[in-house]
Formats: sequence, C-alpha cells, structure tokens
Amino acid sequence: MKDTQTTATAQQRPPCTERIFSFDDASLSPLTVLEDPTGESGLGTGATVWDAALVLAKYLERRMTTTTTTTTTTTTEPDSGSATATVRWSRRPLPRPLHCVELGAGTGVVGLALARLLRARSSAMGTQTQDSVVLTDKPSLLELLRTNVARNFGGNGDDGMATDGLVQVQALDWTQDADAQAIPRPIDLIILSDCVYHQPLHDALAHTLDQLAGPETEILLVHESRKFDEEAQFFAKLGVRFTFHDLKPEDMHPEWQSEDIHAFSARRR
Repeated sequence: MKDTQTTATAQQRPPCTERIFSFDDASLSPLTVLEDPTGESGLGTGATVWDAALVLAKYLERRMTTTTTTTTTTTTEPDSGSATATVRWSRRPLPRPLHCVELGAGTGVVGLALARLLRARSSAMGTQTQDSVVLTDKPSLLELLRTNVARNFGGNGDDGMATDGLVQVQALDWTQDADAQAIPRPIDLIILSDCVYHQPLHDALAHTLDQLAGPETEILLVHESRKFDEEAQFFAKLGVRFTFHDLKPEDMHPEWQSEDIHAFSARRR
C-alpha cells in the first residue's frame, strides 16, 4: 500500500503535520489535512490519519467514478501512441442529493474526500444538488476538524461550516443520546473508519448507529483488525439490528487495500 506525502508545518495548537491526500483524477484538487501522528497535541488517536481511513476514502472514489483509458496514435508513426485516462461520473452509485454523516471523523479526511467528489460530480453533470457531509467526533477534536474544513472548503474555521454549506462539523459523543438526536435527518450514508478498536465503546457505537440509521441508510465501515475476538463481538451486536456483508477486493481500489483491513456495507434489517 502506498502512502500519501507528509510534510512538516508550523502550527502552535495543535502541533501537527500536513497530510496530502491525492485523487486518481488529477483534475480534483488534493486535500491537505492537519494530523498529529506523534500524539504531542494530546488529542488522542483520532488526530491521526490511519490506513483504514485512506482505504475508505479511496473506495468511495472508486465507487463514484469509473476510469477508461484510450490510446491515440499518429498517422506518421502508427506504432506509437499516448494513453489518456478519462474519468466518468457514475450516475447511480449513491443517492443524489446525498446526505452523509461521518462518525469518529478525527481529521475528517474521509468525509472531506467524499465532499470533494460530490462537488465535482455536481459540476461535471451540470447540476446543483443539496448534498451535505456532516463530520462528527467528540468535542476535543472539533477544533482540528474545523481547521481542516476551512483549509479545503473555505469558511472561517470557527464554526466548521464550508463556504457553500456542503460540509459542516458537529459534536457527537456516542454515549450522549442528545448528540445523535441533533444530527440532521434523513441520512443516506454513514461512514466510519477504525472505530471498533476500543471494546468499552462497542455498545455505545452500536446504539448510535441504531439511532441514526433509517430504513434506507447505508453504513460503510472499514477497520484494521487488531483484536479479532473483540471485533467479532461488536459485529454480533451490530447484527441484531443490521444485515451486513463484506466488500470484496475487486470492489476496493486496487492499490488501497490490505489483508488486515476489512470493509463492510450494512443496512437496517
């Protein structure tokens, strides 16, 4: 699995580095997000861009687009040619408009990648849709999320709202029912990556998903396996309310997958 470019940047609070996330389609501007892989900021594991987040972001890109390659040749040199990749926007991969919520967003890289894709899709199709992406996490990570929204989608960085309203930041502590109740509905898609590693929060996470998901909501969950037995217990809890299936390697981005990173799609029973 290849990694994105990481460079140092001067920040007083929190002490972060800049992570660049690039899309296969070069016409899409890369994301630049701040993260804290050293833990010096005291924000915890949520301030790091983990591999599972990158795998999910690349899955979303692959799902939303199809790429075809064409070769052009010259008449004077028929054996020579140049290959060009054309990205075509799928018309039925995800609802339009799409209302998405990311749980445990951390740096926001997955939700921001989806937002970039949604904006590009609307532009390419010549239509304006009221898509929305809500990045959620516990209160201690909201400042980092707001900063990353402003870096990539404008806004003042104080309220976490993108200039055009496409992205917003909201507190969601899985142990607080009131937080989940405050999330706008309906929700078409819930995305989360590396959120099942902490067993004491399994019940709260399953309950939050139960609160948020409607009859038509799809849940995309990607995680890196660390403690299989504990993770199996979470999926047993999830299976009480939801049916789910794993995403096959051929569904994933060919360069962004790993044997120890598992991806699932779930819907309410």
